[in-house]
Amino acid sequence: MRPSNRWFPLGLAKQAAWMRNFATKFAEQAAELGFSPAEVAEVEADAATLAWLAQNQVAVENFRRAAASYRRHVLSGRPGSPLNDFPQPSSLTPPPGTAVGVYRRIAEAVERIRVSPNFSAENEASLGIRPIRGESADLNDAKPNPSLTAEPGNIVSVRFKRGKFTGIDVQMQLDAEKEWRPAGRFVRSPAELHIPAGPENLPRLVRIRARYLKGNDAVGQYSEIDTISTIP
Repeated sequence: MRPSNRWFPLGLAKQAAWMRNFATKFAEQAAELGFSPAEVAEVEADAATLAWLAQNQVAVENFRRAAASYRRHVLSGRPGSPLNDFPQPSSLTPPPGTAVGVYRRIAEAVERIRVSPNFSAENEASLGIRPIRGESADLNDAKPNPSLTAEPGNIVSVRFKRGKFTGIDVQMQLDAEKEWRPAGRFVRSPAELHIPAGPENLPRLVRIRARYLKGNDAVGQYSEIDTISTIP
């Protein structure tokens, strides 16, 4: 059976921040909890991987937008205008020790910690392990975790797990918009969002958030905001 990670925070930036604390405290407590130095090094490598991915998620998006701006300037700018320097991407080399399966390793480590004879409430609090709450959790705390995929034709596919709920209510922002607009209510995954074409049919930046539906009512908390670029 795959280990549960329902206690794990949502959103890459929050996960990286949580993992920094977890790795630090884990290194201090690993021996008493039954872990080896090699396993401590593995957790520290996974923490570095999450931190790198969270940091470069922003860097990659900034580079994409700068490259698109350069392309618009070269193709559609006024003849005779000065040519801007092409933006340079930041280093995109993963840190040493990066390996496939970060989430599974973290979940398995947490499960081992929980069954350690020396595990205590103090360990739980310092490591930041949230208690697991079952399907009867308060509706006010329910929070979906959709994932986005861009498809040709300015389509964004939103995959989600409905669980005990009716579906999800999706909202979006396009490009520099500040206000959220309704994107639809969906009872089956994946939801297909048809994004209006942008100027000169260039890719558009789409931000998505969602809440669960219980019947016709949106309940619980909004998901973490996820961002993706369309494919014209």
